[in-house]
Amino acid sequence: MNDDEPQIDDDVRKDAEARGRRVVADVLDAAEIYERLCSGDGREGSTPPENTDTAGQQPTSKRKSAMLRAMADEVMQEFDLLADVHGNIYRYDGATWKMLTHPQFERLIIDVLGPKVYKQTIRGEVSKLISLLAQKEDLKWGRVAPHEIPCRSGVLNLKTRQMRPHNREDYLEAVLPWDYDSNAECPYWQNALETWFPYYGEALPDPRAVALQQFAGYCLLPHAKFKRALFLKGPGDTGKSEAVWVLRQLVSESLCCSLGVEAMDDPRQRYVLQGKMLNSTTEISARALISDSGFKQLVSTEEPVLIDRKFHDPFTYTPVAKHVFATNSLPRVPKRSAEIFNRLLIVVFDRVLPDEAQAPDFRDKIKSELPGVFAWAIEGARALIELKGKFTDPPSTAAVLAEWVSESDAVTDWLEGNLDLSKGGRLPLAYLAQLVATAIKQPVSSKDVGRAARNLGLPVAKVRSNLMGRSPMYCILDHAVVHPIEFTARDGEDNL
Repeated sequence: MNDDEPQIDDDVRKDAEARGRRVVADVLDAAEIYERLCSGDGREGSTPPENTDTAGQQPTSKRKSAMLRAMADEVMQEFDLLADVHGNIYRYDGATWKMLTHPQFERLIIDVLGPKVYKQTIRGEVSKLISLLAQKEDLKWGRVAPHEIPCRSGVLNLKTRQMRPHNREDYLEAVLPWDYDSNAECPYWQNALETWFPYYGEALPDPRAVALQQFAGYCLLPHAKFKRALFLKGPGDTGKSEAVWVLRQLVSESLCCSLGVEAMDDPRQRYVLQGKMLNSTTEISARALISDSGFKQLVSTEEPVLIDRKFHDPFTYTPVAKHVFATNSLPRVPKRSAEIFNRLLIVVFDRVLPDEAQAPDFRDKIKSELPGVFAWAIEGARALIELKGKFTDPPSTAAVLAEWVSESDAVTDWLEGNLDLSKGGRLPLAYLAQLVATAIKQPVSSKDVGRAARNLGLPVAKVRSNLMGRSPMYCILDHAVVHPIEFTARDGEDNL
């Protein structure tokens, strides 16, 4: 032995050799399992009949089932897993059930079983078996009482203010990232409320601030039983966007999503609601049209909706996310949709703050007070529970709703009041859009007119019209305008 070579202790050498033998054994074991699962009992040149014994072994099909079951059991003993009827896999982390992606689930299996499941064939069969063994057919998320709020370290009872430990049988998809401290304060947040709502600090607080606090508490509840959506309306620099940001921090950004009011009936887009507690947007176009059925489904019913994410299998899901929208201009609402207006909680932000009154470090200061803001929201939730879900509607809401109802029906009202039956008539939608826009002093598109016409049951088809050139365009048939005006446009202009 060369004197310059490092000396290796015999115990170290033996330990290394033993580890090497174990690795080789694992790989050979994996190969043997694979051979047995795929080609019989693993002996070269031997293919026993399906249901006969060889050398005292179990029949091949039974051996395969037993080996797969043993591996599935090993994984399920290591991790607390759950599967729904759609094949989604969830893992319990001591507080919530987190849905695993397919790669995450496969990695979890490999971490437990090692080289035994390096072959995709074996790993796939193990994962399928776990999906069946862990399936719960009557799975219902959020099995906590309506007056309980899941916090970081336990579940808070709003009536008793007591905290109980988390329980796997609660089937929670999410918990709030805070612990409740009734003594936590938030002076900077209170000052912001007084700035936005000048009468907040009076003996009778501003009803807008009361409504905001109640809805903040509603965002913390793991259900959507109180059937209201919050609209914060006002011009820029009034604080409404900052209020939305605070609500998002209370539930954490990871539990928030953004789904527009016009996309609520789209199964492809509403997959973002899965597992979320708050849906919010801060930009809504005045031309946006609230999805009638989708809005009522997500806000009012607490019933399962279809989720059809691209490249995934469709499934039904009951969302509990609350909906908050900050906007300068309110979106349009389909005619005969009074139910939508009944589900709106409107808080008006009308105090425009001058530049010197705006705080560029607002969010940094609020972050340090979030435990206090959380306690403030908890009080809003307690008040809402005591009121049995009846929110405080600020007096300013009535005026906004009246104007909103009038504007939302403007196109339909104009068509009802200005069209008469006329056999053979062909009114281009683009022509009517110009007339309606002039009358109601709002932008109106051909699509707006076409949608309103179909809601009224008027016939719409793509035909030629002598009013706007020779090319076919979408027209309302067999009708004429009561008081027509001249209108010139490029031939065929129509963007329906």
